Amino acid sequence: MIKIKIIYKGRGTGKTTQLLYSSDTTRIPIVVATLAHKKYLIMQALELGLNIPEPLTVLDVQDSLRGNRHIQTCYVDNAESVLRSLLGVDISAISISNTEEKVKYHIGNGILNRGDK
Repeated sequence: MIKIKIIYKGRGTGKTTQLLYSSDTTRIPIVVATLAHKKYLIMQALELGLNIPEPLTVLDVQDSLRGNRHIQTCYVDNAESVLRSLLGVDISAISISNTEEKVKYHIGNGILNRGDK
C-alpha cells in the first residue's frame, strides 16, 4: 500500500520548511521542478542548520531512470510545478487514489491525514 502524506496549506505557511525538516530526519530527497528551486532548498536548509540529501530536479530524476541510480522514494515540493515540468502542460486538476477501502481525510495543522478523526 502506498502512503502519501499531503501537506495542504496556503503560500508562505511553511510547507517547504516542513519538507526540509522531514528530509533531514528521514534522509529522503526532495524533488523539485527547476534548478533554481533546488538551489533555494539547499540555501534554506543551510540557514536552518539542516543536513538534507541533495535535492533533485525533474531532470535529475529522469536521468536516474536512464542510468543505474534509481530513487526508491522522495518528497515532492510544489507538486503542481513538478507535474507541469514532467508533462510540459498546465495542470487543470488532479485526482489521487488510495487502495484502502474506507478512507476518511481530515485537515489538522494543514495536513490531509488518513484516519477516523
